[in-house]
Amino acid sequence: MDSNVSPESPVEKQPVIGLIGMGAMGRMYAKVLADAGWQRLVVCDIPDKFENLKEEYKGLLLPSWWLPA
Repeated sequence: MDSNVSPESPVEKQPVIGLIGMGAMGRMYAKVLADAGWQRLVVCDIPDKFENLKEEYKGLLLPSWWLPA
């Protein structure tokens, strides 16, 4: 990974950023990172929350973000 990568870098150069859990802290970090321009966010949570999370964050992040646990 290039140490000079930033949110302005091409998507393919950005690191994959993983978040475990989408409780209050996971949601806060997802929003802050997405608002900053990071586009390769991947989260995991319990499968029961998958559909609600997809709807809540629709259009905010890349489709690769929606991976069930």
